[in-house]
Amino acid sequence: MRDPENEIEKLSDPAAFIDGLTVSRGLITAHNRRGQYLRDTEMHRWLSCAVQVMDCAKIDVIAFGNVPRSLLTTIRYAREFSVPVSLRTDGSGEVEALAQLAGEGLEDVLLVPENDPRSITPWLEACRKHKLPIRLLINPISLNAETLPSLLQDWKTAGVCSVTLYNDDPFLSQKSSTVCTVTRSGDLLCNLIADALWNAGIECRIRGFNREELNERACLSFISHPDREIYSPAATQMAQGLFDRSPALIRTALLIKLKVSTIAPDITDKWLTRLLFVYLIPVFHVLAFFARLTRSRRATRHTRSELLQAGTPLQESREDLARLLKEKDPQALQHGHILSDSKERPRYLDRVDRERLQQLAMKEDLAREARDWMSRVEPAQEISENWGARDAFVIPQYGATAWMTNLSGQRMSHILGFLERPFIISTTAGSGIAEAVGFHLAGNTTLLCPMIESRHTVSLYVNEEGYYVLMRDGMPIEPLLYPGDYAAPGRLSSAHPVSFVTVAALDIEKRIAFSPIRIWEMACVETEQPQSDPKYSVIIFCTRFARRLSAVLQCLRHQQNFDLSRLEVLVAFIPGLDSTEDVLESLKQAHPELTIHPQSFPKQHTRSKGYVLNQCMERARGDWIILLDADTMVPPNMFSSLDSVEKDHSFIFPAGRAMVGPQDTAAILLGDIRPWNDWNMLLQRADTLRLNESLGVPIGYCQCFRKEIFEKIRYPEYEHFQGADFEFGQALRKACGHEYRLDFPVMHLDHKGSQWFGAERHF
Repeated sequence: MRDPENEIEKLSDPAAFIDGLTVSRGLITAHNRRGQYLRDTEMHRWLSCAVQVMDCAKIDVIAFGNVPRSLLTTIRYAREFSVPVSLRTDGSGEVEALAQLAGEGLEDVLLVPENDPRSITPWLEACRKHKLPIRLLINPISLNAETLPSLLQDWKTAGVCSVTLYNDDPFLSQKSSTVCTVTRSGDLLCNLIADALWNAGIECRIRGFNREELNERACLSFISHPDREIYSPAATQMAQGLFDRSPALIRTALLIKLKVSTIAPDITDKWLTRLLFVYLIPVFHVLAFFARLTRSRRATRHTRSELLQAGTPLQESREDLARLLKEKDPQALQHGHILSDSKERPRYLDRVDRERLQQLAMKEDLAREARDWMSRVEPAQEISENWGARDAFVIPQYGATAWMTNLSGQRMSHILGFLERPFIISTTAGSGIAEAVGFHLAGNTTLLCPMIESRHTVSLYVNEEGYYVLMRDGMPIEPLLYPGDYAAPGRLSSAHPVSFVTVAALDIEKRIAFSPIRIWEMACVETEQPQSDPKYSVIIFCTRFARRLSAVLQCLRHQQNFDLSRLEVLVAFIPGLDSTEDVLESLKQAHPELTIHPQSFPKQHTRSKGYVLNQCMERARGDWIILLDADTMVPPNMFSSLDSVEKDHSFIFPAGRAMVGPQDTAAILLGDIRPWNDWNMLLQRADTLRLNESLGVPIGYCQCFRKEIFEKIRYPEYEHFQGADFEFGQALRKACGHEYRLDFPVMHLDHKGSQWFGAERHF
């Protein structure tokens, strides 16, 4: 069971984030521009379309004038989707209905005064009375410097959380809508208002003005693309198109939209591709050419839907998201809390955004669990034959299965199996082009990730509780929403603990191939006998040092007068970067008595030594942590010596390091010299002996300290190696006092100079 408080604490770390918060707010109208109201059924159908087809996580309902009763039933209907509903009003109606709306579960209120901002004063007071958060959409032309201070005080007293300054609102009536033309005076007003809102701790957003004329705070509040608070482009386009139509036409349009998006099937071309590819190959190539030509001109259904969001995938930066959850007081995560700082932009997070931030942290945790499982355990199954696609021509290949097709749309494989949670399924797609690849599960759940390059490894991990994470090349990624499909649920239904799984691909460009399908199932994992926790945890981060790593691990294996069951080795590496996996597998087969826990990390962390070491130190089980470089060998009496002195110290360091020459290094790597047998000889022949380098600070080639120290300090997380071990050594001295020096050095294998910024060749 996850602890929500601990989940929130993790969000303060920018590294915990995968992607930022994207557009999630939908928009529906209770009436058209002429004031003709929709029936409850139409509003419910529109809400269903916004949630299930356009993947909106929260909904604004436009209701200018008096609030219709249909809004009450819409709020109730939205509970079926767990989607909050907000009211968007111009403040011209009666406020008596607000009490019933608040009692029914209205999320918040967006006030959009057409002219005089003081016209919404009754609504401000009513919202404060019923404890409803308030958002404002204001045309700055209706404000002036003289009335701004009193207005700002009213907004602050009423509990206004966010103010958006806009240039035009297409939903206000054409007769009274005031368009603020982009002039220098309008820009200066934005500057004045932005400064005032910042000082009051109210979030400010600016749309549709000249950014070059805005001051620093106004620029930071400027929105050049739809973000989490602006409406989904697809939802906006639909609302604008229907707002000028009659209720009868709106009803028809909604029925057609739902039918086209959720019922109409794709046309299969399996039989056509087989006929053309086997018997009429020249005709197949001609048709494939025209299919590509048609796609280049009209695009596919998926890419056409993506064009609606052209320029909008920009997301909150990781650092910005981290600032959003800085707790200023114990009530920091209460409903509608404003996050502000004297130097930072005030931000408003509603309930949906806070939940989405928690989900981001959970996805990262699930991805970490999946990578750990895949690195420690062999797949329970590997499916390389007798599987294909239902709607594409299949070409079995050596070590792969290729799909061929002419038409766009989704293609799915035959059922690969019925998997019981928890499970992981993984495959590599490449040797061709597709828009997206992924998996389809029981319950009509399709999880696809976009293909950016021509080769990606796609994995899906589902835990026992039904929470899942889709990964591309080891990194979590949000599933793609294909037009016509329902949005993927955040958690798989508990009614289907056993799921059938198929591979899915979207908009294949003639051909794509899949590697054998690998499946991990908990039921097939060999149960291990419980073991006592080790005393020492050795942590090594290896990037392109696999050959030297083998010699280092051999030295750990051949420790004298020491029980190896009291030692664990955590080797962090980047899969595919070098042959570290082969080295670890060889050690496992030849020396099973040495406990090695492989720790794989994505390519993005190739040079993130600090982040990787911190992650490994959190997983270490020993009382002592030993940070060891992948090219540093320890003597055969290393751990017996540590046993004799560790009781009286918290930080231990070798006397220094002996630099092994190139010839002896080559002989060690080729197996001609075994360091554990010829240690003294190698020590005498070392090129140099460094006893007091780096101003005497115990740097990172072999730092030994009690794990409890890790609760106080962290390894510096830089995107390079230089200087981080020096800073960490100083921090260890500050936390533990001066280190105890052993009476012998370790040995450093030669590799032609320092590799501060990560090795570019293999050593």
